[in-house]
Amino acid sequence: MLTLDQVEIRQDDFSLSADWSVAKSEMVAVIGPSGGGKSTLLMTIAGFLAPVRGCVFWNGDDLAALPPGKRPITLL
Repeated sequence: MLTLDQVEIRQDDFSLSADWSVAKSEMVAVIGPSGGGKSTLLMTIAGFLAPVRGCVFWNGDDLAALPPGKRPITLL
């Protein structure tokens, strides 16, 4: 299960908040307008950006200490 627990991401004057979970059996699509934060959200989950608040969990484990290459997430 992927969980974003009160995650807040900021880049310059842009801010994004996420507080949700996705179960192993679920599929999710991240959709929105250009500049809406889709890539920012995915880059945070993958570990390329650090949230200013909150935690990203994978199966209950906090991913904060894991670098992008060690996370169970792939971006294309």
